[in-house]
Amino acid sequence: MNSTSWHSLLVLACCTLATYSSYASDVETTASTCQPMTVEFINQPIFSDDIEQHYFFHDWANKLHINTTESTLRQESYWFVSQCQLTAKQLAEWERKLRKLSYIEEADIKVDDKAAKVTVTTRDNWSLLPTLDFSRKGGKNRYALGVKERNFLGRGIELDLKTFENSRRSGFIVNATVPHVLFANSELGLRFADNDDGQQQAISLAKKFASSADSHAYKLFYNDNERVDTLFHNDNDEYEYGHDILNYFTSYQHLLSDNQQRFWRMQFGYGLDRHRFAIEDDNTAPFLPADREFSAPFVGLEFQQKQHQKLSNIYQVGKIEDINFGWHIQSRLAISDGQGDNTRDSSWQLSASKFFTLGAQWYLAFNSAIDYDQNQQQDRTRALVTGELFWTLADRWTLYLKSANQYSDNEYLDRIVTLGGDTGLRGYPVQYQHGENSHLFTLEGRYYPNLNWWRLFNVAGVAFYDRGKATGDSILVNDEDGWLDSVGLGLRLYSPHAAGENKVIHVDLAYALSDNYDVKGLEIRLLARRHF
Repeated sequence: MNSTSWHSLLVLACCTLATYSSYASDVETTASTCQPMTVEFINQPIFSDDIEQHYFFHDWANKLHINTTESTLRQESYWFVSQCQLTAKQLAEWERKLRKLSYIEEADIKVDDKAAKVTVTTRDNWSLLPTLDFSRKGGKNRYALGVKERNFLGRGIELDLKTFENSRRSGFIVNATVPHVLFANSELGLRFADNDDGQQQAISLAKKFASSADSHAYKLFYNDNERVDTLFHNDNDEYEYGHDILNYFTSYQHLLSDNQQRFWRMQFGYGLDRHRFAIEDDNTAPFLPADREFSAPFVGLEFQQKQHQKLSNIYQVGKIEDINFGWHIQSRLAISDGQGDNTRDSSWQLSASKFFTLGAQWYLAFNSAIDYDQNQQQDRTRALVTGELFWTLADRWTLYLKSANQYSDNEYLDRIVTLGGDTGLRGYPVQYQHGENSHLFTLEGRYYPNLNWWRLFNVAGVAFYDRGKATGDSILVNDEDGWLDSVGLGLRLYSPHAAGENKVIHVDLAYALSDNYDVKGLEIRLLARRHF
């Protein structure tokens, strides 16, 4: 690292020590000014035995699983536990915070005002999952073996170990996230990867907001990544180029105001983002992205309304979902001196999202984002606008419509707009169409039979129609420039007792209605995703 990197790391280290001193002081002050309520934590087994559908493997899971420790739950709840009095909205936020943890399935909080006691009841998720991926194509084997643990020793530690080999490269990846390393709501993140075509070392240290009323948060992040990127196009084109990434930033966030309806936060910091590209001998790309670098201080602002409601069958299957019907707006501006290796003078990001109620059974989710870079030669813009409509037709039937639109101008060549199977156009190859803009429309009929298999999976079905198109100029010539369509049927298996983010298993039969004979046909898809 250069002197600037070490200077930034030193500054944040000092901030960390100062924050820790402030934290200890706050603990003393809180203890001397009030007497918080007594809090009892009750952690229930993954599978309760008071339900008729109970099998031997449920007992095995309960015995093999290490329950979340009370100290871990208490640290996750520290801000709330330390308060003298909690409002109804703060109690609801406490529940949401616990439910958001990957290793917690359910959380319920009851208050006994007479006894000055709070009872927090939680249920764990199964946190240890092996990963296996094997295929054979063109006489070459491809495999990936690993294990994911989302609650190591019941302390909320996340571990991800993986080894893999394919026709081009082999290697291993280690990911770890350790919560509460210095104090409650602090977090240490580590990532190491060693492959034939490069390596990665990344580390982060953060103090997160413990609640919407918490006064401050900070983060230190460093990432050094050497890799080979693969660009796909049409049905079988693959190109490669070397990509060396160095980025780091230090940031501090401060609460400006907070009440029962909304909060405002301010952020400031300093960061570097550097990308270097190189030609690869094999599968050489017809173009090479230009090197770029941007180092600058930044300032940001965040606004969020507090209008949470409990819904179900929105993005998951048969699970309580905490949906915020208020606006959430974030912006950030970074300005450099335009000197040295900087290829940008300024950078600005803005995002806005909201969930709307259109009627008794109508919901609309809106998301938008814009990313703008300004420099003396050529400005660059990337924008995204997405709308999702949920219409409950009957108790078990929902109509789902989605419109996802991307727009770009002078986009970096390693981030060009593409459309294909990886962006929601089911049945088509990855990055099939290239362009400056993309438009994707989805229509789904969703069926929720209220069916659960062996208390392991909540089941749902879907019939879908996708229609999309990439527009604008493309360096590479597309085999098909028109609208692309696909239809299909699918099964959704939601695992309520498994930890992790990708808890919805997609089993799809997708048929691409393509004019390209090599693409047209039936595709079987088996994927794990975050949502329906």
